Amino acid sequence: MTTTAARRVAMVTGAARGIGRATARLLAHKGYQLALVDRDAAALDGVAEELRGNAVRTEVWVVDIASPPDVELAIQAAAGSFGRIDLLVHAAGIMSVASVEDCLPDEWQRVLAVNLTGTFAACRSVIPVMKAQGGGAIVTLSSQAARSGGTIAGIAYVATKAGILGMVRQMAYQLASAGIRVNAVAPGMVDTDMPRTHFSSDTIEQALSTVPVHRMASPEEVAEAIAFLGSDAASYITGETLYVSGGRSGD
Repeated sequence: MTTTAARRVAMVTGAARGIGRATARLLAHKGYQLALVDRDAAALDGVAEELRGNAVRTEVWVVDIASPPDVELAIQAAAGSFGRIDLLVHAAGIMSVASVEDCLPDEWQRVLAVNLTGTFAACRSVIPVMKAQGGGAIVTLSSQAARSGGTIAGIAYVATKAGILGMVRQMAYQLASAGIRVNAVAPGMVDTDMPRTHFSSDTIEQALSTVPVHRMASPEEVAEAIAFLGSDAASYITGETLYVSGGRSGD
């Protein structure tokens, strides 16, 4: 499937901040029209206004990604408005740092609802759109912790990010014949609000001491990996995970 850059449409979830926002900006620069999704209406509107100021067609949907019916409605509305969705970037997610002994059932269920069920809902809802138009690409966000087990991330977060990798592999196998590619990007620690909200400076420094390049990734570096996997340059890549982790991708 090929579509001119001026007509390509990308839907980005978690677009109000961090990796999602950086990805929306990069895709706009590359000529995509953008359907942006987040639960933070004010922050999402700010990103949209920035992109519209650069003459990029941008529409927004305020959605809690943990609600599959609302996710499906947003994707149907975006497909109806733009006429297609060529690329789904699913960047929405939340962090949990609770250990297996400290993670209460309510926290476990909320993290699963956002990180895992939200991923399932977004991917499942966009598949009919992509099948009808002859193909597309899906890029989800996992984490380096899904492979390493994590040193500071909590049990629910690690479990959901590992689950995403299994989903990606199965969806890639099932959807290849429909021209739909599915891949994941698994970052290490990224310089966003998330690590600074959940971890002390000392904890961050200790974690970075195990990273060969000795620093966090920028959101823009992760966005470049996402944009590559969503592009025609990656047309023979599906079911894969690209680690953006400064060399710390192993066990």
